[in-house]
Amino acid sequence: MNLKPTESDVASVFNGLCDYNDGFFPDVKESTLVLSLDNNVGNIVTGMVAIIVGSVLHIDYFGFQIKYDANI
Repeated sequence: MNLKPTESDVASVFNGLCDYNDGFFPDVKESTLVLSLDNNVGNIVTGMVAIIVGSVLHIDYFGFQIKYDANI
């Protein structure tokens, strides 16, 4: 059983984060979010850490790294 999330899993969480935050907290200078994801392998829940600094969202998720600048 492969427990490591796929790029598709990461994309789903990233898109959900975009929808939930409605603009990546534009008024927040620095914040840390910890989200849970059920990766559909039994009841295993894995974690993702997203850090927002200014307008830039940094995601580090099991080796997948995503950087998004809301100003671009």
